[in-house]
Order: sequence, then C-alpha cells, then structure tokens
Amino acid sequence: ITQVGITGSGPQGNAANERIRDTIWERNWWALPASGDTIQIRHAFTASETTIRNNIVEVSGNGSDHRVFYVQMTNTVPGYPVPDQVRFYNNSVFSSDTGSNFGFVQLQAPITNITIKNNLVYAPGDAAPVLTFGTGASGIVIANNSSNANITAVSPAWTSPTPASPADFILTAPSYIAADPTVPVFSDFFRRARPFTAPMDIGATEF
Repeated sequence: ITQVGITGSGPQGNAANERIRDTIWERNWWALPASGDTIQIRHAFTASETTIRNNIVEVSGNGSDHRVFYVQMTNTVPGYPVPDQVRFYNNSVFSSDTGSNFGFVQLQAPITNITIKNNLVYAPGDAAPVLTFGTGASGIVIANNSSNANITAVSPAWTSPTPASPADFILTAPSYIAADPTVPVFSDFFRRARPFTAPMDIGATEF
C-alpha cells in the first residue's frame, strides 16, 4: 500500500464520538511515491487494544515530518476513552533522509499501557534519531528493539542497504538483537514461521 498523508485507527475527527478498539494492522507495505519532498506519511492511533505488527515502512522523502507512528489522545468528546493497550511488534522501518528529527513512535500523555518490542529501525542519515519520543505516557514497555544508537550506526543486514520494496527488507543474517519470542507474532511479513532460523529475529522479516 502506498499512502500519502495520515492513516491509522481512530475517530474521523477530533469531535466525532467513534470508538475504535480490537484492531490489528499487519503485513502492510507503506512507502512514499517518488513525487517530491513535501509530502508526509505517518500513522496515528487514537484507539485501544490495537496491535501493529509485521509491517514494513519506508519513509524516505518524508517532507519535514520524520515520525512514523503516533499514539495520542486528540479526541475532545467528553468521556472518550484514553488510548490504552496499543502494541508495536516486529515492524521494520527505513529512512534515507538527513536531518535530526527521526522518530519511530510518538507517545503522548494521557495514553496508557503501550508495548514496543522487536522493532528493527534504520535511519543512517539522521543526526539524532530516537525510537520513542513524547512525554507523560504511563505503563510503557520497551524491549528488544533497535536502540537510538543502533538506528544510525548498525546496518540491519537487509538484502539491500537502501530498501525500496518489501523483498529488500529480507534479512541476509540474523538480526543484531534477538527478539523476545514471547510476543504473539507467529510468522513474518512473508508468512514464514517464526523463528524461521533460531533465534527469532526482530523486524518484520526472518532470516
């Protein structure tokens, strides 16, 4: 899927009383078309019990916004539930852009109980990338992901160092961090069983 703009789970507007829960976003290929550097791609979640897993995201040319995912409370309807239990498992992300504002997930108060595990992120041209950013969220679990330093310094050993299609994200060696095998992700982007070769890999594809 090639998207321009914002996708995600949540109400159609900040004043809409539409409550979204129990959704899974899986095996999507999100990328920007080669049409200039002023467009953006990002995925926002104002929902609960939502799992984002086994997705591949290529965000090079992402305008001025190099943030990939958002979890935040933007709805103004009285009594609208705060986003809760949102999980990011085994996603692969690449950006070739330069700058100093790359981020994998923005977490903003008052959201609660967010889990971020087994994500493989590479933005070698960014001067100050971060896995997560934002303040005030509670109940956050972050483990077995690319670290802030890894995001620029460690090549993921993908089939291509500058991936432009899902096949380019296939690992040619085990991921440099072993995955947490307890997460409920039982196959990869290409539907190969996890682990394909032990141990289980981080990211959307298995070695």
